[in-house]
Amino acid sequence: MAGGGSYPSITVSVDVAGNASSPQVNQAGVSGGGSGSASASDSTTVVAPGAILLSIVKTHAGNFTQGQQGAQYTLTVSNAAGAAATTGSVTVTEIVPSGLTLVSMAGQGWRCVSNSCVRGDQLA
Repeated sequence: MAGGGSYPSITVSVDVAGNASSPQVNQAGVSGGGSGSASASDSTTVVAPGAILLSIVKTHAGNFTQGQQGAQYTLTVSNAAGAAATTGSVTVTEIVPSGLTLVSMAGQGWRCVSNSCVRGDQLA
């Protein structure tokens, strides 16, 4: 394989035991080809039937610049595949890091005040 290249992906299918603990850490390794060995891991959450399992991801595009006004990032709330739908309200609280000042928070369907946003609809 030439430098900068990659082989086609390998898809791994597994069966999850009815009593599997969470999280499960999947690990794989590669060796040969004249290289030293390398490894990778991926933590996978295992959801009990009927459980609700929310997660939140914070992302942004590019870099922020010192003194920048209106820099933005996105918060995405998800419920794990196979989990039960949410019930009641869901609240997101933003913890602004030192060096940033919260200007506003808003999202379709969210009611946001200060550093918290709430919604009451069901998330499958």
